[in-house]
Amino acid sequence: MGHCSVAEDEAPSKGGDATPACRECGQPLEFQTFLPHFDDRPAYRIFRCLGCGVFEWIAEQVGDQA
Repeated sequence: MGHCSVAEDEAPSKGGDATPACRECGQPLEFQTFLPHFDDRPAYRIFRCLGCGVFEWIAEQVGDQA
C-alpha cells in the first residue's frame, strides 16, 4: 500500500486542465476524493497515482475572507 504525502505548499490548478504528477514515479494522478475545510485545517484534494498507487494530499490555498 502506498504512503501519504501532504503537499501543503501546492495549490491545485484552478483551470482543471493540468493533471498532477506523482512525486514518487512521475505518472499521472487520479482524483479520489475531497476533504472540506474544517476548523483551522485546510481543505484537501486527494489523488492516487495510476502507476505506483501512492496517495498525494494537496491542500487548498484558502484566502483570507472576512
